[in-house]
Formats: sequence, structure tokens, C-alpha cells
Amino acid sequence: MSLCQSLYPCLGSLEIVVRNSIHATLTAHFGSAYWYDIPGLLQSREIRNVREAEKKIRDARKQVTPGRVVAALNFGFCTSLLDTLYGNSPKGPQIWASPNSRLLMPAFPQAPGSALGVRRPTFNRLDDIRLLRNRDSHFERVFHGIELPPRGTRKGALPRQLSITQMHVDIIDMIGWPDPILKATTRRPDTFPYMHQDGHEEMEREIKTDLRIL
Repeated sequence: MSLCQSLYPCLGSLEIVVRNSIHATLTAHFGSAYWYDIPGLLQSREIRNVREAEKKIRDARKQVTPGRVVAALNFGFCTSLLDTLYGNSPKGPQIWASPNSRLLMPAFPQAPGSALGVRRPTFNRLDDIRLLRNRDSHFERVFHGIELPPRGTRKGALPRQLSITQMHVDIIDMIGWPDPILKATTRRPDTFPYMHQDGHEEMEREIKTDLRIL
């Protein structure tokens, strides 16, 4: 539980910075902070997410504003906006497809890849982190890493086993893709490296002391 909790600061920072960066980028591109209400832009699942967010705000008796709507949207919403359906797929709105393929560059200026290849590496890493976040929030065992489904639809592909220490590095690194200052700031309350390396032994000592076990 303590190991999972130690990931909360970096996961929270990543969610906030990705959400805000995408919102700022789409607001500037479409000339409206209400870009999520543009007809035909979002798919049915994302539209439901927006309506649910608006309902939560109204239920709290607050004014529905773009800032509050975006803040109420979950991590999965932001991740889904970077999936293929919003990229080059002819079945979707192709927000990030040509001639707008460079649109993500201002949102993630430090992301790896060329101007034509930011969306895919950003989505891949963000989706892996989303799966980790879901397991982490339920205090699943993550010390030895997590098993994730194979990428793509290739038949016979094996599940991927990812190191939790590498995923932590990826999370911190990804915070810096839109905001290097937040990346540096997040490291201050980040206790994951210590907790992963020494936390188990310390917890064991404290529990034995509490139970008066020599």
C-alpha cells in the first residue's frame, strides 16, 4: 500500500499536466475553450465522459465552465484523445492527422519523435501508465512490475512485463514533455525510489516493533 501511495504525486502531476496541455492546445486550435462541444469532434464514449463531468459539476451546484469540465474528466479521457481513432483512422475525426499532424508538438514539445510521430509514442506510454494507475489505485502488488496486454492485434503476441522502476522513470520523464518545471517540482515529494528500495525492510521493522517481536 505504501509503495502504491508513493506513486501518487507523480501520477497526479502527469494527469494534470497532460489534461491541461491537451486542453490548451485544442482551445488554441479551435479558437474556443468549448472545443469538446464541437459537433462530430468527439466519439460517443468521450461525449458521455463530458456529459458525466458536467452533471457532477451541476450536482455540486457550481457553474459549468470549461476549466471545471476538463478538471472533472478522468485519465482515460485524455489517453483516448491520443488514440488512433483521433489520429489517422478514417473512422474518427482525425484531430491529429495531416494537415494537423504538427498540432501535438506545442502540447508535448519535449516528447520523442518527429513532428509526424509525436502522437503514437505519447499514446503508447500514456496508455501503459493509465493501466498502472488503475492497478496502483487499488493497491495491487506492483513491486515486481506489472503485466500488460500486448500492443496491436498481432496474433500470438505475448503479454508485456514492465518494470515498476522503469515505469516510474517513464512517468517522471513524461511530466517533462509538456512542462520541465513541473517535472523538477514533482521530484521533491517523490518518495518512490526510497520506498521501493528500503521501504519493505523499514515497514517490517516497524511492524515487529509494534507487535513486540524481536
